Amino acid sequence: MSARPECLVAVAALSTALWLGGCDSQPLSPEDNVRLTAFVSHTELVVPRDTLLVRVVATNTSRWPFTLEPWGCSNYFRIRNDANEVVPLMPHACLLGLRSTISLPPGKSVELLNVWAGEVASESLPRRPVLMPPGEYQLEASIGNGEFSLVSAPVTIRVRAAE
Repeated sequence: MSARPECLVAVAALSTALWLGGCDSQPLSPEDNVRLTAFVSHTELVVPRDTLLVRVVATNTSRWPFTLEPWGCSNYFRIRNDANEVVPLMPHACLLGLRSTISLPPGKSVELLNVWAGEVASESLPRRPVLMPPGEYQLEASIGNGEFSLVSAPVTIRVRAAE
């Protein structure tokens, strides 16, 4: 008695599915299993007297440990203007070449906090801080990890000048 062709196809499809998805091996792209979320203390920043507390949460959603190795010079968040360009934030206080490792066990989170006073780099003098111009911006958490970068969904913030 021989097997029917449709049964062979079904067995082959099931075997392939089990081989690809049924193994308990580490994923090829573990960074796909890290969820990055940005939270802000408030969505309107009044410059020059206001500050914004930015909380970045990285959560390992996989069953395997994951190590983040952020670039040493990082604010852990970035802001984009209405032209979708990244605005250079100030102060950018860091030690060049410093690498800190963040270990994330399965199902665990790490929280990074940053206080920002609405200062950006001057276009004419990049190391000199100036107040961010009034407007609407997109803030997103961002952690570089070697050759790739993790980015969160954006949070809309509004900057306005003090009256």
